[in-house]
Amino acid sequence: MAKIFTTKIVPGSGTGLDSPAEFHPSGQWIATTGIQANHFTRIDCKTAITHTFGENPHPISTIAFDHSGDRLIAIDENKVSFWNVQSNAPLHCIYQNSTTMELPEDGVVPTLAINGDLFWIFGLNEWTLWSTKKCELLMSLKVAAGERVLRVGHTSSKIPFAITYDEENRNHPTPTLSTVNLQSQDIESRIALDEWVDVLISLDGKTAVLQSSSNTIDVWDMKAGRNLHSIQNVRLGLHPSFVANHRQIVTHPIEKNDSLWCWIELIDVFSKDRIRFDSLSPFRPRISCSPYANLLVTVANDNRHPIDSTCFWDSETGKLIAETTGHLGHPFFSPCGKWFATVSNNACEETAVNHQPGGTVRITKLELN
Repeated sequence: MAKIFTTKIVPGSGTGLDSPAEFHPSGQWIATTGIQANHFTRIDCKTAITHTFGENPHPISTIAFDHSGDRLIAIDENKVSFWNVQSNAPLHCIYQNSTTMELPEDGVVPTLAINGDLFWIFGLNEWTLWSTKKCELLMSLKVAAGERVLRVGHTSSKIPFAITYDEENRNHPTPTLSTVNLQSQDIESRIALDEWVDVLISLDGKTAVLQSSSNTIDVWDMKAGRNLHSIQNVRLGLHPSFVANHRQIVTHPIEKNDSLWCWIELIDVFSKDRIRFDSLSPFRPRISCSPYANLLVTVANDNRHPIDSTCFWDSETGKLIAETTGHLGHPFFSPCGKWFATVSNNACEETAVNHQPGGTVRITKLELN
């Protein structure tokens, strides 16, 4: 029988877009700007008690912690700032500087913390490497226009990478995937495509899944630049995701007699084995996978049905583990594996059961053992 988890709700200030929110590397608290406008708020995960401090005069689009958790990085359309983080002490700004970095349309900037105090920030026209300890810009890489960052992360050998997609053919004859080794700044591989397609990249950057036709995916070895094989009757659809084991992808199956449109499908992209199961929702829920554990979460929250259900599944077997209520919006997971949270915006709150102001953070403790 599935466990029942409780969810703590911290009301926001009412925001139109998803407010940036991030777990501290310790997993003990969350930093966000959605609880009080243009301020940082620390939310204790166990108690949901908030402490608001650290005012920023401009709306912040992205926040992230460095690898040690000693620095919080904040990015808005005008500047990059570093904030000192100490246990139970107010955040205070130790560095800020204007930037010419062009931000993505949604304002969310990819970032990557490196072991030690190094931190990459990926703008549309420039990638910058910083020392968060010295508050010093170490390197700036100009990026060709039109190269969109799809995935940043670390390989199994802990080498940082970025994968880009030239979807508008500005820099290559055809749409092209490129893998950049951020340690050497070399382009390690390229995959040239016949046309623009939906792309899903594994967390370790080794495997790409491409929607080659309406109901077929191609599986590529990114390092070798080689097409491994195709899998029929698959559509990536909304919110597809790689499981943390780097082998399986999660999506919705193509509707037919033996699988309804609101079901979930797990596909091993190497063996082609499939697992299908009922999402327990009357419509297609939002699906997301933890990057730290083999955990799949489905969120269905809509007062028009009505339903308010968040389910936690073993993402390798499709077995239901636990359920809760109250979640809505953008999902994120704590690195320690103990917490799951979501942050909402005004638009998604409009049709929610027990709707709240945009920027609301919802937190669930994952008592999986």
